[in-house]
Amino acid sequence: MPEQNIAAEIKKRVDDYYRDDAPGLLLLSDIGAELRASNIWPSPNEKRPLREIVEAVQGVSVESDGAFIAVVPKGLERRAEKVIAQRRDLFFLRSLQKALLLAFTIVSKKGQVVSVRIGEKLVYETGVTVGKGMTPVDEDLRIPGLDVSDLTSLKDERLRTLDQNIKTWCARHSIDPADLTYSRPRLLSKKQTSLSLTEAHGNALERLYAAQDPDVARKLSVPIDIALVLSRMP
Repeated sequence: MPEQNIAAEIKKRVDDYYRDDAPGLLLLSDIGAELRASNIWPSPNEKRPLREIVEAVQGVSVESDGAFIAVVPKGLERRAEKVIAQRRDLFFLRSLQKALLLAFTIVSKKGQVVSVRIGEKLVYETGVTVGKGMTPVDEDLRIPGLDVSDLTSLKDERLRTLDQNIKTWCARHSIDPADLTYSRPRLLSKKQTSLSLTEAHGNALERLYAAQDPDVARKLSVPIDIALVLSRMP
């Protein structure tokens, strides 16, 4: 298909998606799947990657956060930025141990302080004093009564406040946020033929891991040969 026809098809799909005021964002991967299903792309006459093709379409913007790539009409960039920021906050909060979220949101009795013990299994407690080995959760950073049973149901401003308060608390007490997350899985294959993504490092691997929901990421593994290739990719 000629280059201009591919561009027209992309523009049409973007316009159609946002014309109906659909929730969320149209992802680059969605466009790719639609074009592939319609035998429009890949094309023998078009050698550019799909992202490069879309970025060249007039009236269309591409916004990304790692492997999360959204496509919006010109003028809706702020919408994409907002969703991406919310997704980033949600990803961080969902990676945290539930006990920490509760420490920031439980309603404590007057005169009591909330503190946590950081470890493989994080625990919190309330009392009139901070116990040995415990770190206090500063009262000015807590949000008592906030329901964190379903983070996706929180309003944007509440989600953002909780995210920022926990990060501020980490900075105040010199805490590495990585120490607050669920335990990371080790090698998943008895014969070590699979490599946990959280045990390997590399730009491509990190982007792949970051694109997953925490529940999926904790179970995700790739064959060792593919993991090594991805680890070398910029």
